[in-house]
Amino acid sequence: MAYSFPATPDKGCKRIVPPLDPQTRFAPHRSHGCLWGCLGAAVFFVLMVGGGLGYTAWTGWRILHRADTQLTTVLAAVRADPRALAVAGGDFRVVQIQRMSSLNRTAAGSSGKTILQLGLSGPRGFSRVDARFAGKTNTVVSLILTGPTGEVVRIVPREASLPQSVPPNSI
Repeated sequence: MAYSFPATPDKGCKRIVPPLDPQTRFAPHRSHGCLWGCLGAAVFFVLMVGGGLGYTAWTGWRILHRADTQLTTVLAAVRADPRALAVAGGDFRVVQIQRMSSLNRTAAGSSGKTILQLGLSGPRGFSRVDARFAGKTNTVVSLILTGPTGEVVRIVPREASLPQSVPPNSI
């Protein structure tokens, strides 16, 4: 059944309009509801929070260890000793830091020690530095560098050089 409109006076013809049947229209494209929107928002949130925490941790690590006086004292002593530079290699980086502190409080006062262990990566390989401090001060009691092949360099207290006439194992 066709619908028609009255003829317009200027054209003199009738227009035929197709019927409006709701079943002949196409349904709108479904976008899986809120699945993609919610997943996208969750991924964005996780990336933003993870990125923020990662940047904060990286910045905090750099600031705290740049201001660490014990660490800078140990690195300055290692870089100032030519024997240590020969064993570890001239250009090294700190790749591992471990700190242990103990404090003993008695009636006479408090005493303690801090042990700082560093892992150094250089051109010759991985070296280890063991530093012992008196309490939480910057007074270095012992500073020993162990090279990649097991060479040991005692930086503090410095090893006394033996006279050339005395064999090293005779003492």
